[in-house]
Amino acid sequence: MVIRGMSLVALLTLLMGGCAATGPGAFDVPAGSYAEAFDAARDELRAMGFVLDRVDARHGVITTRSRPTAGLATPWLGGESSPSQSIDGTLNRQARWVEIRFSRRDGEVTPEGGDAGLIEDLRLYPGPLWGEVEAMIQRAQRPGLRVPAASVRLASPSIDPSLVDQGLYPAHTVEIGPDDRLAARLAAAITRGLPPAGE
Repeated sequence: MVIRGMSLVALLTLLMGGCAATGPGAFDVPAGSYAEAFDAARDELRAMGFVLDRVDARHGVITTRSRPTAGLATPWLGGESSPSQSIDGTLNRQARWVEIRFSRRDGEVTPEGGDAGLIEDLRLYPGPLWGEVEAMIQRAQRPGLRVPAASVRLASPSIDPSLVDQGLYPAHTVEIGPDDRLAARLAAAITRGLPPAGE
């Protein structure tokens, strides 16, 4: 019994060993492959119809603007990763944005401010890196819409002055959670053409 338990622990250690990146959208970038990985990340986002907002190879950051989808009504956009997401996107006005960050495996984060002479350029870093994809789902909110039980056509809006002052009326978006499936899809697509880590 003890031997079996030790064997299981050893097997898990072997399977998990050597992976610096964790999470559904994390991936390893072998030494010397940063330029290819960065270009692949940018190209995959464009291929999925995202409009790029920030493309910063020096600091290893790519961000996108929010891209709306309508689930089953817009199947060609490919924003949803499952039938349940497609149904949810059809019933709600949703959008997604993506951020991809590259950093050193030793955990040192590249600074983005301060003395320009102290800012490291990831394009010049020869060692292995790891990347992380974060995808977020946003949903449109329309506060103050009153829908009577008699008929949807009789719906009327109510106006909350505090929401108007905050710029949240007549509609605004809120982040409802991460899209781990989209993050994993992007991470897999980015690393598809890269050499395996450790080579």
